[in-house]
Amino acid sequence: MENDWQVLRRIIRERKTEKVFVDPERPLAFSTELLNKFEPLVWQSLIDAGWAPFHYDRKHANLAEP
Repeated sequence: MENDWQVLRRIIRERKTEKVFVDPERPLAFSTELLNKFEPLVWQSLIDAGWAPFHYDRKHANLAEP
């Protein structure tokens, strides 16, 4: 049985980035109700993402990409 630390390590090592591509000629349409419901969450998520660890030292080649 895995302890908490082992579970966390496994989750981190097994994570994958799903790439989602959208046809620019046919953008996704969302209802106003759905947009109003989730827009604050999206904006807060973007703000929080700015606190994510950086891939590079900010002093390295002037890169500052999270």
